[in-house]
Amino acid sequence: MQMEQLEKREKQSIPRSLYEWCCRWEAYISTIVLALVITYAIWPLLCAPANTYPVTADGLGHLTKIKYIADNFKNMQWSSWFPYWYNGASVVQYYPPLAYFVLVPIQMLFDDVMMTFKFLCFFSLFIGGIGVWYTCNRFIGPLAGILGAVIYILQPFLSRLILYHGAVAQGPIIALTPWFLLVSLLFLEKKTPLRWIAICILSSGLILSHAMHAFLISLSTAFVVITVFALRKISFRDIVLWVLAVALGAGLVSFWWLPGVTQLELPGVPYLLPEAAENWTADINWFNPLVKGQMFIGLYFSLPVLIVSLLAVFLTRKNDFKTQKTHDRLKIFIPLFIAFVITTLLSFGNHLAFYRYIPMSSNLVPGRILTFSALAGAILVTVFIYRIITRWNQGYLRLLSLPICAAIILIIFIDINPYLYKIDTKSYTEIQTEIEVLPSQKEVFENGRIFWSWMPGSESNYFSMLNNLSITSGWNPEGSSHFRTLLLHNIAIPGGYSDYVVKNLLQWNTRYVFLDHAHSELTESLISNGFELIKDDKTKAVLFNSIPSSYFMRQERNAIAIGRASPGLIMTFPWLVQGYSSYLEDYSEKYLSRFSLIYLVEPEVRSFNKFEEILGKLAGEGKTVIVEMGRAENWPVLGIVPYWETIVSGAEILPINDSPFEQRFILDADPKGRASALGNLDEVWMEVKMGEKHLPALGYKYSGGNRVYFLGLALSQQLESSLKWSRGVNAKSSSGDDIKDLLEQLMDLAEPHKSVVPAAFPVKESEWGHDGFNFKYSAEKDTPVQVSVTYTPRWLASIDGKPLKVNNLENLILIDLPAGEHQVSFHYGMTWVGWLGIGLSIISLLLLIFIYCKFHDIDRFFDYLQSGIKKLVESIGA
Repeated sequence: MQMEQLEKREKQSIPRSLYEWCCRWEAYISTIVLALVITYAIWPLLCAPANTYPVTADGLGHLTKIKYIADNFKNMQWSSWFPYWYNGASVVQYYPPLAYFVLVPIQMLFDDVMMTFKFLCFFSLFIGGIGVWYTCNRFIGPLAGILGAVIYILQPFLSRLILYHGAVAQGPIIALTPWFLLVSLLFLEKKTPLRWIAICILSSGLILSHAMHAFLISLSTAFVVITVFALRKISFRDIVLWVLAVALGAGLVSFWWLPGVTQLELPGVPYLLPEAAENWTADINWFNPLVKGQMFIGLYFSLPVLIVSLLAVFLTRKNDFKTQKTHDRLKIFIPLFIAFVITTLLSFGNHLAFYRYIPMSSNLVPGRILTFSALAGAILVTVFIYRIITRWNQGYLRLLSLPICAAIILIIFIDINPYLYKIDTKSYTEIQTEIEVLPSQKEVFENGRIFWSWMPGSESNYFSMLNNLSITSGWNPEGSSHFRTLLLHNIAIPGGYSDYVVKNLLQWNTRYVFLDHAHSELTESLISNGFELIKDDKTKAVLFNSIPSSYFMRQERNAIAIGRASPGLIMTFPWLVQGYSSYLEDYSEKYLSRFSLIYLVEPEVRSFNKFEEILGKLAGEGKTVIVEMGRAENWPVLGIVPYWETIVSGAEILPINDSPFEQRFILDADPKGRASALGNLDEVWMEVKMGEKHLPALGYKYSGGNRVYFLGLALSQQLESSLKWSRGVNAKSSSGDDIKDLLEQLMDLAEPHKSVVPAAFPVKESEWGHDGFNFKYSAEKDTPVQVSVTYTPRWLASIDGKPLKVNNLENLILIDLPAGEHQVSFHYGMTWVGWLGIGLSIISLLLLIFIYCKFHDIDRFFDYLQSGIKKLVESIGA
């Protein structure tokens, strides 16, 4: 009765005839209003000329893949391999597939990426806005939804994600999040099979949009669900059924996220880099309207929306806390308010003392949880306005309510005015001209690849593909297995480690290089290795290697560095192969047999017994094995007992006994603190003298009568390249050159192959396609060949129809080819992880169908279970 009286009073507060007319046509009015508001907000984009492109951080990178997929679909080809992208990559292994495949039909229809982008921006905001409108209409009251929907679609944090960042994957997130919250609330209000299925489907859609973001949205909605339960408006079984729906939704799309998000398929290639999480962690400036135009575009959450959402708590009614079992409207104000506060706080991530203790926190981008906060905020502002109007409906309060609400709305809309940001589009004439003048062939695989010494925008990816050129560096490299190598270039290029960079470029079959003028040393090194200068202006130099493009190279290097500290070492010694894992146990005996030098520089160990066994075998085969324990762990191996010491200023390293080394020099004080000295060596060749201390620093230990060399005190990490890698590009080392000479003399015991220029392996009749490649060859002897294509276990190879082992060498393909004339085929296929994902998807689908058909029986089962537990508790109590 109280609820009916309240609703009657709310209706009477609005003029009767106008109220009835607006309610009758509200759906149509809302559709028109939202379409007009979005059109106003993105009008500069909608009216941009056809020959222009969006100026966004990521947009053209994503649109490159969409165009590639669309072009393949036109040729009736299903492509999972993207050869234009970072030495070849999966089309959707890192970036989620939903936005791509939703937009592909638009791209196929118009063959215009600008039109595709316009479609994405408009309908992402429109569909999300309609979801907010219906949520407000359903749970707050008539006419409330229009305001909430407009605030949602204009919230800068959301709209700028796609308009300025060009984060295509966020489009479906913005569109689906309101609907996911809505169907969750409807299910909690009344459990029906269709509503339960809707949760499953929307959960799947969110994951296919962006898996990590889907987790954040599900977590945020879980705060709402738990609060509703705490208010005793639902039972625990409702929570169980909701969680089951979300879990089955995830299960349905296991075919994508299991190989695409986890590291099961390709260990060591992170889905999320710590640097990305740090950049997307909120701070106080994200909520500061005074600096929103000066920040990285888009990272602003409307402060007036935040304040009004928090003020809404003062309009809480006792009825919000009461159980309304007889009424069909589930009160959502308190649950949404609590979820809003929690998610806004969590966006600060590591700025919060407790955040790192949250499970999976290291795999999350905390700032993006504000997507849900934007949704909750839009609804809470609507609740605030609606309650003022409906409660202050008598006397002077009625006179105050309208101007107060008008002032609040005006302040909010001034703050979220989309024209405070400039939507920019341009033709990119300069970069198109630069790429078009490069000497290139019609077929992409006859051209080699492009490298930039700086990080160009995503437009470089798009226009390269248009001109049949593939990239080896550029924008959006996340998820690429050689992303960390590209990051290492940011140290190697300004640090002067040109041989390391040149080695990589030649291995990646780079034929075009764009260099900043500041990197003259690299320019000279490239010219000395076959490149010629074809353009030189005030800002950059363009070089071209006229040697015919070859993706097949003889692998002649015979030295490998394995361990966490290997990046610093390989910059100084580029002829060292960088291992693909820090664990020695991850390498097969056959793989290691190709190397005469195995340098373990701060390796990780799973099993010490296995580790010692492998060391003994390698030494017994005549390999030169060097173990440098480093700083991370202090463990005995082969009887060596390490102990912690710290090198101080003035410490001297010098030879002792009959050492083959003659170096003697002063070490820098160790900037990183303690490191392992070596105890119980069979013979010490070098020691560090610090006052009265004499610390064994270099020597060997016998294993089965064979020497294993040990290097202590993390000496390689005092190379200048190691210091730059660990401390920053400006770090210096006065003893770095001396340590380099010492290490090189030690490694020369293995007579390593030191050339960094790979020799081409001649092939004939090579053919490249959307799902692989094949070639023929003739060789006089067995030859290890490195293929300049990104390694992934999805590559399935065969020689003359028989399986051929595919190995990983510095994130490229390595194969061992026998002598004679043969034909080799590569197919981009499926791994056991992919098949497992498909299997889980099928199982989830079957389980989903079963639960849908037996939904009411399962619901009754929970009743029986709950009744049984209650009786059991009562009997125990009695």
